[in-house]
Amino acid sequence: MRSPGPNSRWVVASLSALVGLALFLIATRSPIAPREAQRTDDVRRRLEALGYAETVGPRDAYLGQTGVTTYDPARTADGINVYCSEARDEVHFLNMKGEPVQILELPGKGSPSNECLPVHYGSRTFAVLNAPEISLIDAASGVTWSRVGRFHHDIATGPRGELYTFEGRPRTLRHNGLEIEIHDHVITILSPDGEPEREINLFDLFGDQIPRWRLNSLVRLLRGEAKIKATPGIIERRRDVFHPNSIEYIETPPPGMEGADLLISLRSLDQIAFVDSKREKVIWSWGAGSLDRQHHPTLLPNGNILVFDNGMLRGWSRVIELDPVREEVVWEYRAPGFFSAGRGGAELLPNGNVLITESGRGRVFEITREGDLVWEFLNPIFDHATGERATIYRMFRMSSGEWARAASAS
Repeated sequence: MRSPGPNSRWVVASLSALVGLALFLIATRSPIAPREAQRTDDVRRRLEALGYAETVGPRDAYLGQTGVTTYDPARTADGINVYCSEARDEVHFLNMKGEPVQILELPGKGSPSNECLPVHYGSRTFAVLNAPEISLIDAASGVTWSRVGRFHHDIATGPRGELYTFEGRPRTLRHNGLEIEIHDHVITILSPDGEPEREINLFDLFGDQIPRWRLNSLVRLLRGEAKIKATPGIIERRRDVFHPNSIEYIETPPPGMEGADLLISLRSLDQIAFVDSKREKVIWSWGAGSLDRQHHPTLLPNGNILVFDNGMLRGWSRVIELDPVREEVVWEYRAPGFFSAGRGGAELLPNGNVLITESGRGRVFEITREGDLVWEFLNPIFDHATGERATIYRMFRMSSGEWARAASAS
């Protein structure tokens, strides 16, 4: 692993800088085949659209610390921790002491926006989103298949072994007498072999919820009437009307939400929603006025929803448990300094604890429901150019038994 870089410093990132980095990386590579040319075009377009340049993480408060810094074996949920790191096209498997037990290399090079995310797929396989590519990887024998698309942000598995993810699609609207292009998206369903089966268009589901101020602002920017400078970055952020960032397949929806089989998050709308993918219908949505650029809603066994509420605009993060029937927050975690403007995740563990990924700081920690810190991991990988600790999009934990089966060569 890389040793830590120099002392961390505040880095003000911009969208144009990210695009410039992507173009530099593309330009310095050897001539690319058509498949790779399509990949780089997709990466460039997504970098312009997804708006993560405005979500720089806070200054590193853990200078000189790496790996596992806190570990209370009596109160943690034992297992193997699985994650991707920014700037590394590989999946890391760590024991509770932070020691690597295996590293799986990914077949392609992901985008600089760090959308690398593994999910448990089968007894020993993992579906890995390394945007804009999705791969199915066997822990013992390597890559089963890989597909390049415009895939981004998240991936979920269904009962047939099908995969659910997002892809970007441009759409032209007429608003206030001007034709404008927005960044629309679809939910793409892939077969167990990675072949596209079906698409569900988000504009058809949520188009009527796009705030009018966003479209008005986009028109003013395009006409040169806005008081702020119409830079490519601000225009692309205005075009990003949905920004879907999380998807989960669910088998048993809460009472009154029958038919729902997907739980998704739409960052630009500050909303989470249950969707019936068969009828292509929104069953329930919530969050506007309560959530602030949230990520990773997950349905709990008790029917409640765990959400990483980033607080990008308010300046501090929290994790909440929501009763969707009563639309009431029944549990909340917040702490001084806890903040990730972008990305982030929260997983309920078998012992009732919560595993939280504070992505912007490259930090993952486990807490009890009373808020006690019982495990903490700080990414030991640093960006040599900036000295910043590399982000972790989302970590999840497998039980030791699950890992033993996954790592078996039989």
